[in-house]
Formats: sequence, structure tokens, C-alpha cells
Amino acid sequence: MACTDLFLSFKDGEISLDTAVADDYVGGQPLKVAAAGASLLKNATPGVSEDSFIGLSKNSRVDDLANGKVTVYGIGSKVKVWDDGNGSPFDLALTYANGEAWGVNAAGLITNVIPANGVKMGTIIKAPASVTDTMELVIKA
Repeated sequence: MACTDLFLSFKDGEISLDTAVADDYVGGQPLKVAAAGASLLKNATPGVSEDSFIGLSKNSRVDDLANGKVTVYGIGSKVKVWDDGNGSPFDLALTYANGEAWGVNAAGLITNVIPANGVKMGTIIKAPASVTDTMELVIKA
């Protein structure tokens, strides 16, 4: 698991996984929901992304496929994310700072590089000191 809660707004297995969308994700990556179920959110933009964003995945897509449902940390949650060896939920090529806004890039990773038409999805409250460190953030609070 690459994501754990610090303050919890939790949906445990309440939302179906959209199995037709083959985008893999790891714990801590942002998810969206549509009529067919939940899938990876990419490029958070005003309107559609804001309305469909449901939170950060607790598990990987592999785990969610086995369960048939997703578990997410929802809006208002405070979470810690990291690379657990299966992939990082945030862009490791960037440097982050406490208090920065975070968004979602084209790969579905947490980023602090938010394009002009991008959506701020929350705030980084503890920036990682290295690529092996954890990041703590608040989801849309």
C-alpha cells in the first residue's frame, strides 16, 4: 500500500471499478467516477474533473480488480502517499514545498505543476525531502 490516512473521509468498497478502462494505478493516485464505475483521473480540468473526482485510491488497480470495488480517501481527507516499490502516486521528477497546491498531470500523478486551465485538488502539507520520502496532503480542503 502506498497511501494511508491521517484524517479520514473514507469510501470502502462502495464504488464499482470501471473494468473497461485499462489504466493501471497505485495507491494514492486520484480516481474519477462515471456511469461505468471508477477509473484513474488524468489532467484535472475545470468542470468535468471537479465533478467526477472521488478521491485518492487506497489500493492499486490490481487489488481493486480482485475486489471488483474501489476504496478511496475522499474529499477532506488528510493522507500520506509514497512509492511502495510498485510505483509512485506523485511525480518523482519534481521538487515540492509545504503549502503548495497539487493537481493531476496527464499520467494521473499528483503534481505541483498545474496548467492555467488545471484544477487545484488540494494542498501539500508535508513535502517529500527525497524520492524515497513520503508526501502528506489534504484532498480539496
